[in-house]
Amino acid sequence: MVNIYKVAEHAGVSRSTVSRYLNGSPNVSDKAKRKIQAAIDELDYHPNAVAQSLARRHSNCIGMVVETLSGPYHSEIIHAVQHELRRLGKHLIVTAGGHSNDETLEAINFLQCRQIDGLLVLTSRLNTEMLLELNGKIKNMVVLGRRIPELESQCIWVDEDLGGRMVARHLLERGYKKLACLRGAEHIPDVNERMAGFLDELSGKGVSLEQGAILNAEMQEQLAYQQALEFLPKFAPDALFCCNDNMAAGAIRAANQLGIKVPEQLAIVGYDDNYYAQLSHPALSTVAQPLNEMGELGAQRVCQEQAEGVMVSPSFVLRESS
Repeated sequence: MVNIYKVAEHAGVSRSTVSRYLNGSPNVSDKAKRKIQAAIDELDYHPNAVAQSLARRHSNCIGMVVETLSGPYHSEIIHAVQHELRRLGKHLIVTAGGHSNDETLEAINFLQCRQIDGLLVLTSRLNTEMLLELNGKIKNMVVLGRRIPELESQCIWVDEDLGGRMVARHLLERGYKKLACLRGAEHIPDVNERMAGFLDELSGKGVSLEQGAILNAEMQEQLAYQQALEFLPKFAPDALFCCNDNMAAGAIRAANQLGIKVPEQLAIVGYDDNYYAQLSHPALSTVAQPLNEMGELGAQRVCQEQAEGVMVSPSFVLRESS
């Protein structure tokens, strides 16, 4: 196995000179640099990245903890982050924290042990108090998809309140009267903000939802489908706001099975504009989140390319379902 000692011997220099060269020290002559690089090429030597990061106190790697690696929301943001980091000369290490605080903290600890230069957090599992505590321990932490007032300069988030208002305006403008919602779990901050904007916009127009109009549904398509099979005949709304496209796709499938025509008898609007929105039948009206922009901005922020947090705006996409 080729090591630093063999490189030094082959180049005719000391091991410490090779070490300084590998760590980017300016205290290496041009002649020595050429001899060392020639030896590295000839011996096909690959430095130990972990050892180098320990010596340099940086690794050129950014860590990212997400709730799950599956699903279009997380995958699109991860892709955008990686693409932008590559442009900035950095690499990305991603790990999933799962659905518990302990697993998420364990995932973050794993990343810290890799000498990451910064951390991107994309999970709803950590509350504000936990994030504030982490911020005191981790250098260069950036939160994606959420606004934490105490950490606002380190957050990249979507104006979810505006997105919810867009849905309310659309349904009211179309003349729908009996509105209902499939919302996600109450611990998810962005879902709460969507709902707050939606309900506040309705209230401002003198409209209130009937009792039982809001169902705390699961955010996966199959589970939402099963819940919608029971909810739709029971409540019989003429318009349904689903707090993500997965739930909306499940609701459309349930409506089709129940013989409820969309949008003639039931308008359905989702949120996210993921692949479900375009593949569902009929195609889903939804609120598009600028996930690529959020990922790019997050990568720039964690690399210190910009100094402030950023709020990005969603947009309403009208399709056949409403």
